[in-house]
Amino acid sequence: MAERKIPDPERLKLWVRSGGRCQICRRHLLEGQLGYRELTFGQAAHIVGQKASAKSPRGLGEVLTDEERDNADNLMLICDDEHSEIDKWGSRDAFTVPFLRELKRKHEDQVFLATSFGEYNRTTPIRMVGWLRGSPAEVGRDAVATAVMANAGRMPRFDLSTRNMVEIDLRGLPGEDGPSPEYYAAACQVIDRAVKTKVAEAVASDEIIHLSVFAFARLPLLVYLGAQLDDQVPVDVYQKHRTTGDWKWPAPDGTVTFTFSVPDLEPASSEATLVINVSGTIHQDELPPRVRHLPVIELSVDQLAHPDVLAGPRELDAFSDACRRMLAEMEGRGHKHVRRLHVFAAMPLSSAVEFGRVLSRDVYPSIQLYDRTPSGDYVPAIQVGK
Repeated sequence: MAERKIPDPERLKLWVRSGGRCQICRRHLLEGQLGYRELTFGQAAHIVGQKASAKSPRGLGEVLTDEERDNADNLMLICDDEHSEIDKWGSRDAFTVPFLRELKRKHEDQVFLATSFGEYNRTTPIRMVGWLRGSPAEVGRDAVATAVMANAGRMPRFDLSTRNMVEIDLRGLPGEDGPSPEYYAAACQVIDRAVKTKVAEAVASDEIIHLSVFAFARLPLLVYLGAQLDDQVPVDVYQKHRTTGDWKWPAPDGTVTFTFSVPDLEPASSEATLVINVSGTIHQDELPPRVRHLPVIELSVDQLAHPDVLAGPRELDAFSDACRRMLAEMEGRGHKHVRRLHVFAAMPLSSAVEFGRVLSRDVYPSIQLYDRTPSGDYVPAIQVGK
């Protein structure tokens, strides 16, 4: 029985994804190596054989339909002699289906990156979703692309293996309703796995050169996420706005400002309290009794506090700058002996991530973050820093 002809659309996809080069040795397959004339040398090789037969190379490797076997996802563009070698009986144990699929994936990923938009405006979206007030926020591809293109002039580069963004999903963790200490510990582990492995490795290999953060979760976890994102790559943080229902900044040139007050510590104290009032107002009599006697540092927005008070990235930058100046003021006023800072915050989700990014675990005291329970009480949640 004659071999089936591979459909032209699938063959075209294969050549485009491969960039006209062999997916094994990277040879340019549209040019001869002797006369350097424009000739076609590449062959479409099946990863799982074209026929479900032991005689067909790797034909029994997976259960696929005839259509799936001739799909571009099951084909490799390689040199004529390499096609012959990988199909010979003596080499099939080396050129297995998983091995060939990985060669194909790496090559096509490299071609995709090399031929995509310029490096200067590429960004990798990272999404963190948890339950908050009973439901998670949807952060779809379209919403992400719209936000980064409209506000930053960047093009989103989604994960090459799934065409999705880097995901941190906290919704399946038990104990969120409380929330319990076990919930925070498990959530921090999920964040660590994503940031310290997947993101860190991609940064080291230059697959990630810029991050765009879309996060919707409990406030202490947002601060923790920000603290794990170091300064090796630039980061833009986005906010879902109640007034518009999307993630675009509604007022890119907004001019909201912030003030802070740092008291003199007399007598010296090893602990202090920081109250951040941006999206709402926390009064000192709402704080847990065990911290009310501590010196209180305050950072607040210079207008009525409300959830959508931050309407543009400039205002988020102004918040970060105020945090940095506040921490510098603490040192300037002799607060270097403070070893633990208890943080109670009412702030938009984006500013929580930024606050975490401002914190330096090597310079500033450890940060004890608190979360508010459904009953209105504040409970210890996560500690950032030593």
